[in-house]
Amino acid sequence: MWCCMPPKEHCHAGGPVVTIFGATGLQGGSVARYLAESGQFAELRLVTRDVSKESALAIKAECEAKGAKATLVAANLDDEASMDAALAGATHSFLVTNWWELFFANGAVPGPEGFVAGQKAMELEEVQGKRWVDLCKKHALEFVVYSGLCDAEKHSAGQFKNVYHFQGKAKIEEYMWANVKGCSVRAGCYLENFTTMLRPQPDGTIAFPIGDKPGLPMVPICEYGGSVAGVFKEGAEAWAGKVVNVVSEYITGQALVEAWSKAIGKEVKFFPCPMEMYAGFGFPGDAELAEMFVLFTMDYVSEEDIATAARLHPNGKFCTVAEFFEKNKDKVTY
Repeated sequence: MWCCMPPKEHCHAGGPVVTIFGATGLQGGSVARYLAESGQFAELRLVTRDVSKESALAIKAECEAKGAKATLVAANLDDEASMDAALAGATHSFLVTNWWELFFANGAVPGPEGFVAGQKAMELEEVQGKRWVDLCKKHALEFVVYSGLCDAEKHSAGQFKNVYHFQGKAKIEEYMWANVKGCSVRAGCYLENFTTMLRPQPDGTIAFPIGDKPGLPMVPICEYGGSVAGVFKEGAEAWAGKVVNVVSEYITGQALVEAWSKAIGKEVKFFPCPMEMYAGFGFPGDAELAEMFVLFTMDYVSEEDIATAARLHPNGKFCTVAEFFEKNKDKVTY
């Protein structure tokens, strides 16, 4: 393994090479695993800030176990030289940017006061994403995929101006489409969040400002990479300048807690709280997430989107919400 610049023998003379930024994260790791299984690339460059950490060594081993040639490359989205080296000689790339990390690094606080840190994080995220696009253009990559999100302000007809973890990604999408052959593959709500930040309260209650319908657009993020692999397989001719919404299903609050309760053997209750109440829950990002949840009720994805994501996936389908809870019952209980 090495830092930054791969040796010349790893350039793409022997076949296509994909550089995967954030390869140790939930999205990037999923992409790496599915691309390794697909066999469509001669080499996977697995980019992370620290190539010696356990998660980096683990994802490399997983990819190699699937028969892929996997290389760990050290790079940082705030370090142009390291990104440049990671992309040199590649033919394709995947990028996910982490607004939440930038948010907490820039003074995240609860309530509307958190919008200041949110906007700063958005601006920094935009710089990172545009830097990646510029370098992909410099190295004449054939096709790239970005994990984007919609323009929340535009989608809500101006109602929601503070969903900063969407807005920065929307700007990066537009910049990508204007400069390189790329596709935005947007992830829905992570089912995995129900094992961490969205677990029930001690009384078994979960609360979202979504009403009962249409509910939440969910996806098991561990399976997100399957649809990304499908996009790479079909390539620029099919997907350059387009969006794929990776959502496995829309689920109402009541259906969600019914599946949850059945899996853990205890009652989980759904409370459709007002947006203003959620925005005052007292954790960093609460006001932003309140707007996001209501945004999800505004024709966020279509049945056609859901069918397309499944078609692109090598399994032709995703794990359902009920199946996810059953497989992870020990992680979602209270």
